[in-house]
Amino acid sequence: VVGTVTDRYTNTSNGVFTNRKRGLDSTVKNLDEQAARLQLRIDGFRENLIQQFTAMEQVVSQLKATGNYLAQGGF
Repeated sequence: VVGTVTDRYTNTSNGVFTNRKRGLDSTVKNLDEQAARLQLRIDGFRENLIQQFTAMEQVVSQLKATGNYLAQGGF
């Protein structure tokens, strides 16, 4: 009887522990895939923000140059 109970839990092909480990391994794999996809989205979003910030800095620089020109009576 004890052997049957322990076999039900420890059987390497369909035991309770084996099935639980497979389920957990599958969950970990899915979470890893989700994390990788999310990281790609984050990287793309970050790159977009950097491009927007760079463009904004260029506009601000141009506006400063225009302001300095006008302040010097260049109009």
